[in-house]
Amino acid sequence: MTLTEGDAIDYGAIEKQIIADCRRLDVHRISYDRMFAGQLVQRIEQKTRGVDVVPVAQTYLGMSPGSKELERLLREGRIHHGGNPILRWNASVVEVYRDGNDNLRPVKPDRGKSSARIDGIAATVMALDGYVRRPLKRARAASA
Repeated sequence: MTLTEGDAIDYGAIEKQIIADCRRLDVHRISYDRMFAGQLVQRIEQKTRGVDVVPVAQTYLGMSPGSKELERLLREGRIHHGGNPILRWNASVVEVYRDGNDNLRPVKPDRGKSSARIDGIAATVMALDGYVRRPLKRARAASA
């Protein structure tokens, strides 16, 4: 996570970082929230050929697979944020809601009562959604 200057989202900085990450890492999928992402998504798709750019609905059905994976990894002690102060803050205020079908989603505090945010947790859940939904490679059949 990178703090940017100003009171507004710096979409140029986000685009620049995503492109750099795609060049440096073996990125297969970028998951995103549709809200305010239209033009950024178009530019990312143009500049990252071969990378799936996929919206993740901010609903129980959209957020549940990644939320359940995050919950599992945390329970098993297999995910660490390296002391990142933003993720620590986000994790300290996030709530997890369940619907009647055991679907999960992270929920931010009431904005009228709190300025706390959960963006890092939501981004983690969306990234894990891409991992959970990745196509599985078929094992080669053993030759006889």
